[in-house]
Amino acid sequence: MDISLQRGAVPLTLDRTYMLFFEMRATGLLYAKYGPTFLAELYEPNGSGGIKLKSVEALSVFLWAGLQADARARGKDFTLEHAEALISPFALQRIFDAVLTALGRSMTTPLPKAGAPGVSGAPGAAADPGPTRVSTSSKRSASRTASSAGRKKPSGRRP
Repeated sequence: MDISLQRGAVPLTLDRTYMLFFEMRATGLLYAKYGPTFLAELYEPNGSGGIKLKSVEALSVFLWAGLQADARARGKDFTLEHAEALISPFALQRIFDAVLTALGRSMTTPLPKAGAPGVSGAPGAAADPGPTRVSTSSKRSASRTASSAGRKKPSGRRP
């Protein structure tokens, strides 16, 4: 699994540099622990339009879930106790900010790099055709459709 910055990973330097990454497994761990409203366990409004940490216990669970991909990439086990040991009063805000950033990146699709094949404006890419034109006219077509087809009534004219 690629846990790169382009996929939404966030580097977090504590005792070493970790890659915080919320992929489907991490989200599944949080869902299993807290249910569908797992984000509400991490933070709450602070009254001035921002957010604040709701609980250090929840932060350690989010940190544990977000570092699972990093641990798998290194072939190591990463337990909740390891995550709890990484949280200190001096690193608390930095960890909270990194977790929020990684969660935000996991919910967005990264933009393709300029110069990538198929990206508009890239060498060798097809020109952008622009928006598709859609008719909003309520006029009917002059030709008969299958739903209005049937026996033609004589109009009085002869062919």
